[in-house]
Amino acid sequence: MMALIEALVADHPEALSPLGAGLMTAAHLGIAHDSRSFARKFGLAHALVLRECTLLAHEHDLLTVESRGDKSQRLFYQLSDIGLATVERACDDTDNNAHLSAAGTAKEYAS
Repeated sequence: MMALIEALVADHPEALSPLGAGLMTAAHLGIAHDSRSFARKFGLAHALVLRECTLLAHEHDLLTVESRGDKSQRLFYQLSDIGLATVERACDDTDNNAHLSAAGTAKEYAS
């Protein structure tokens, strides 16, 4: 999970904070699809998560807001098409780097 978050931030430093990348990664991995659950699971203030969800949805089109609870302000979200493509590219980059690292380690071990 952390490798994917780091890859997302590295690929899009102008658009993604570590929190934003974490929200996208959690949605992609099925860890959390709403702001309150994400905040609770990771020990964050719900207001910070709400702000980041709004930024990702409205300014960067990386999340799609499905619904919002009236009383709790809980946002239910999913990755937008752009967000999904962004995460999948980062997954590919992470997988390729892991393979390269493993190959390099195997080569060093064989020497």
